[in-house]
Amino acid sequence: MLESNPLSPKSDPPKSKLPYPVLANLQLIGGALTVMVVSFSACFWAIAALRPERDPALIQLLTDTGWLSLLDVSATATNSPPR
Repeated sequence: MLESNPLSPKSDPPKSKLPYPVLANLQLIGGALTVMVVSFSACFWAIAALRPERDPALIQLLTDTGWLSLLDVSATATNSPPR
């Protein structure tokens, strides 16, 4: 026969029942957006590197756009001002 512990609660506390896993969905959306941002910046760098004989100003414009799109979103996501 098992002895009952007098200090243990009679039943577990009630758990909240949500219709769907909110935090899991938020993490999935955040991960997908992060991949899109990094891929978007890499796309600018790939376009700039595709034809090196282009005008150097155009290549610099594309690489700067890639860096600024990556750094701007990461500065916004971390909630800190850009340096």
